[in-house]
Amino acid sequence: MSAAELQQIKQRAKEVRAMISDREMHLRAHPSDFSSKLALTSLRSHLEDLTRQIIILEAGTERKLVDFRLIGNQVTDGTITLGLLAKLAGPLADVLHSAAYRLRYQKTDKPAAKDHIQKILDLRLAGLGEGSTRLYVTGNVTPDLAGQSLFDATMRQLFALLNAGPDDFFDAVHAMGPEAARAAENLLRAMESEEIAAELTWTSTDSEVFQWEGRTDRIVQLRSLLEQTEERQTEIEELRGSISLLSDTARMEIRQDGTTRPTRIRYRKDQLPLIAGLTVGQRVALEVEHTSFLDKSEQRVIDQYRLVDITQR
Repeated sequence: MSAAELQQIKQRAKEVRAMISDREMHLRAHPSDFSSKLALTSLRSHLEDLTRQIIILEAGTERKLVDFRLIGNQVTDGTITLGLLAKLAGPLADVLHSAAYRLRYQKTDKPAAKDHIQKILDLRLAGLGEGSTRLYVTGNVTPDLAGQSLFDATMRQLFALLNAGPDDFFDAVHAMGPEAARAAENLLRAMESEEIAAELTWTSTDSEVFQWEGRTDRIVQLRSLLEQTEERQTEIEELRGSISLLSDTARMEIRQDGTTRPTRIRYRKDQLPLIAGLTVGQRVALEVEHTSFLDKSEQRVIDQYRLVDITQR
């Protein structure tokens, strides 16, 4: 789209805002005018569409839009206090930065690397929407040398956690890592304490639409589940056995000596060269990060594994 066409959309948005202002003034004098109420609703919806178009066009092809709609008595007019914005935007950024770091690096003690992750994602508050308050956040989706977008992968992890059911919740928490899980818990606790529900919408680089309906009951449930994961136990150990599955979705399975069920192991994308020469049926010794979660609702232990290195092929 040309600069002239973008300017036309901005001009239309300006005109719609003026029409909204006029209609609101009319309704203050004539509160029972039902047709004006309908017209105002339609105008606000139209302005939302125009605002999204402007932000997406200004962001360009190298950035993707995250639509974080807040629902509550404090956020009904397209505005938000700075204090509440800080309570929500800070933990949201922490979730994404920590999850991205987990996807890219094995260890958690590299401050310079964390700064690098923030620069890669380049999260920005691009604007606020009308109606309920919408936070429009953009992130950098430029692919790396391997053709992977870290922001894209990180957002997928976030939605995997937010929409997780009982069978895949602990897997989603383990994928994001303890720091991201703690940040997510802080975000949900802030929403709960401020009595705010939410809707989160994002479209991936391959045009797949992701959504989360953060109703009050879901926020409370998810926050409670995340609190349980604080009792995790993590240790480094060695597993020996035969490879039973190799997947390009960052997972592999081995059948450990003396066991009948395969053990699923997660690995990072940058570890692909490490496993490139492996074959199904091959015997290996793997150094893994073993994390145990206590599922209090089922009174069972959930074991999750993450590849550190291959010690013997």
